[in-house]
Amino acid sequence: MPPLVVVVSAVVPMLPGLLIYRGLSLLGEGGPATSEGLLALITAASVATALASGVILGEYVAQPLKREAQKLESRLAGPRLVGPLKVRTGRMARREARREAGDQHADQHTDQSTDQPTDKQGDLAGRPSLAVEE
Repeated sequence: MPPLVVVVSAVVPMLPGLLIYRGLSLLGEGGPATSEGLLALITAASVATALASGVILGEYVAQPLKREAQKLESRLAGPRLVGPLKVRTGRMARREARREAGDQHADQHTDQSTDQPTDKQGDLAGRPSLAVEE
């Protein structure tokens, strides 16, 4: 979806300001010009509606194309050294999570007196140490 600033600045010059002005001025005159003024206002409203629907339709049509372009770019591009961090999902993320969980499990052992997991220093895992440094 393009930013609102870009869409507004692109559409505003195309709005039918002259038709609106002409229609309102003809309506203000009254008499037989009223029908011409009403026709000008209806034409202006239809042009504004067409512009708005063109913006929405353009975004709707461009979404699948943008998605395919991103897939192609990710296949062709090498590793990125800069840019936003992308969160991995799927099979690779589950493998990494299992690998990290296995590493943490190997670092811990169970305290026999409390049957709670402890780290290598003997403190209860997840609890702050009460040892005072001198």
